[in-house]
Amino acid sequence: MIAVIIGLVLNLTGIYSWLIASPLGDTITATFDQATTPIVSMILFCLGYDLNIDKNTLAPIIKLIGMKLVAGIAIIAGFFVLFPDLMEDKTYMMAPILYFTAPTGFGLMPVIEPLYENEDDSAFTSAFVSLFIIVSLIVYTLVVVFIA
Repeated sequence: MIAVIIGLVLNLTGIYSWLIASPLGDTITATFDQATTPIVSMILFCLGYDLNIDKNTLAPIIKLIGMKLVAGIAIIAGFFVLFPDLMEDKTYMMAPILYFTAPTGFGLMPVIEPLYENEDDSAFTSAFVSLFIIVSLIVYTLVVVFIA
């Protein structure tokens, strides 16, 4: 949350654009790349490390993915109905599409962990998040190919 707030403030005030355009721009970009590359790899490793999908959980996971996609598509369609003028702008259109097809946030896991009744619940959640990331990557690819 802190990073999101700082990012919004820096972007809305124009400080980020000014910093990137300054002589320090290349250094800032290289530092961000150097810091985030290992983090992304670690997140993907952690997600895939404990991935256990068996026959009993695959069907419910696919149903849950379908339900999440249907709900997301319904909300995105609502944006087209409620804000047709704004949705003509490709940048604005991509925002709800990407947001409502994004994978479950990693911060949600510790919040719902006390609700788990056994290890199967944890395995189900891990498998769902991992598989939905694949769905999200497909959606992101389609957005880049057809909208961006």
